[in-house]
Amino acid sequence: MMRNACILHAKLLIVHTLQIRNVPEDVFQTLKALAEKEERSISKQALVLIRRALEGNHDLQKRRLSATQSLKKLKRPKSNFKALKELRKDRESR
Repeated sequence: MMRNACILHAKLLIVHTLQIRNVPEDVFQTLKALAEKEERSISKQALVLIRRALEGNHDLQKRRLSATQSLKKLKRPKSNFKALKELRKDRESR
């Protein structure tokens, strides 16, 4: 039982590392300034910004899907071909 608990605990402690190369100077300085302002390390600030961006993107996708579904539920008005023909006829006669 103890061995299983240790394996489970070890699986919960897995942490991934992300390394970003060739960061432009202006991006790094902006990130550094934000980190100092928020009293975070640069790594922690980068993670916060990445998380916010990903959550915002997910929310945007959900809103788009909801809007698309709402539009699909709307009934399109039936075209009145007779009225269209009369309008064309009237325009052509001018």
